[in-house]
Amino acid sequence: MEVKWWEKTIEYSFVCNFQKNFTFLSPLDGNHEKAGDAILSVGEKFLLIEFKKEFKNIKDEKHKFDEKKLNELAQKKEINGPHLIDINFHKIIYGEKENDKLLLKEINYWKGLLNDNEVTNKGNEVNEKIFTNGTNKESFDEYLSYFLELKNYKSQEKDSSAFSSYEYVLGIEVDKEGKCKVVSMQHINDYIKNNDNFNFLKKQNVTQQNNKTSKKTNNLNFKP
Repeated sequence: MEVKWWEKTIEYSFVCNFQKNFTFLSPLDGNHEKAGDAILSVGEKFLLIEFKKEFKNIKDEKHKFDEKKLNELAQKKEINGPHLIDINFHKIIYGEKENDKLLLKEINYWKGLLNDNEVTNKGNEVNEKIFTNGTNKESFDEYLSYFLELKNYKSQEKDSSAFSSYEYVLGIEVDKEGKCKVVSMQHINDYIKNNDNFNFLKKQNVTQQNNKTSKKTNNLNFKP
């Protein structure tokens, strides 16, 4: 029997497989606006994940970026601070068929996006260690600001093409025994709207917004 699946299958499989790691979940019913109203950005660490049907679908992300910027990043593959492909708190989770079973695999976002023609081993099978990859809120928001600038988020916001329906921010707490628990899960657009650090994106004047973005991101560790 042929195995068939979709992005939604990957999302639900991830939640079901690691249910014990979740102490609170936003509704996974596609109604992201209501989910955003119901939760706060809580957690000691934060992890950005996107669900894709399979590895080859990662390349679909490329059209969301400025082609020139993406080519420049592909050439140097690093930013001031960590190497892009080594940023492990931004993940893509996808499905892969093995022996007529569906496996969940994970790969660092930029490794999959920039090295898609070079990656032979692809990603690793998803396990509980993925929850240990979160970073603190300050670093996460700095990175997300840089990421939004690369995606030209403001110009794409009206047609909602900047992000897929399967891109989530996970808030993670670490207990006394060192075990990680997901305490919040919300769509990335809701995280941005509910976060005062991204008020500069809500300005209607695009020129002013670009100036503010430039001033805000010039001091980021993630500025290329």
